[in-house]
Amino acid sequence: MSEGENVQKTDVPATIDSLQSDFSALGIRSGAGTRRWTIFEDIDLDSSDFEQIGKDFLESDSGSRVRRSRAGLANCQLIPQRALVDFSVNWLEENRGK
Repeated sequence: MSEGENVQKTDVPATIDSLQSDFSALGIRSGAGTRRWTIFEDIDLDSSDFEQIGKDFLESDSGSRVRRSRAGLANCQLIPQRALVDFSVNWLEENRGK
């Protein structure tokens, strides 16, 4: 790690450790106020099936708890987060391994 870089390496659970990684770049401001590009290793996330998870959630029993409303001119869906996360975890366990 070079001087002024405030990125720490921490122990991660084995499940995260086994994920594929990728490299990202980020502008980091040092204590002296200067900014420089820093390259770091990050988890390579696959979000390709998130749209399908959302559709399946809305069609599920839990999806009946979604409220539709407006925020200004935007149509919104107010979704109970715990129900969505629990559904998504189950969906990923059942479908990603196939």
